[in-house]
Amino acid sequence: MEVVKRNLISIVCGAVALLAMIVPFFPLGGSVSDLNSGLEQSDRALREAEDLYSRSHQLPIIDPKKREADELKLFPTRSVIDIGKQVVRDIETQSSGMVEKAMGRNVHQPIGGNMVFPNLRGGGRAANGFKQEYYRALDQIMRDMRATTPPTAEDEKNLADSIWLKEWKPKALNPQVEQDLLNQFNLTVVP
Repeated sequence: MEVVKRNLISIVCGAVALLAMIVPFFPLGGSVSDLNSGLEQSDRALREAEDLYSRSHQLPIIDPKKREADELKLFPTRSVIDIGKQVVRDIETQSSGMVEKAMGRNVHQPIGGNMVFPNLRGGGRAANGFKQEYYRALDQIMRDMRATTPPTAEDEKNLADSIWLKEWKPKALNPQVEQDLLNQFNLTVVP
C-alpha cells in the first residue's frame, strides 16, 4: 500500500496512457468516419484555394479588336466582379440587338409581292406583267447597290486602247521604245 501511495501519480498516468491506446479500437458511433470525411473535405477545399491562388487570371476581353486577354494584376473584389458581369451583359445585349437588326434586314420579299408565278410558257398578259415586274425589281436592286452591268471584253479592250493612246504611246521616242512600252503596258495594265 505504501508503494501505491508513493507512486499514485505514476499509476494514474499509466492508466490514462493505457486507455488512450485502447479507446481507438472501440467503435465510437461513427465519429471517426465523420472526422475522416471532414478532413477530406478540408483537404479538398485547401487544394481548390491553392489552385485558385496559383492560377494566372485574365481580364475579360471586351475590345473586339484584341485577341489576347490582359493579365489581372490583383485578385478582383466583389465590385470589380459586378462591373465585369455588367460589361458582359451589355455586350450580350448589343450582340443580340445586332443579330436582330441583321435578321430584320435579311428579309427577302418575292418579286411581285405574293402573286403566284404565272405560266410563262403560254405567254400572254400574265407572263408579260411578271417579266416587267421582274426587270423593274432588278433595276431597283441595281440602283440600291449602285451597281452596273459588268464590263464586256470589248469595253475592256476599248479602255486599254484609250489608256495606251493617251498615256503610254506619247512616251515612245522611236519604234523600239514603243515596242518595249507596249510589252510593259500589256504586262501591267491589260488584264
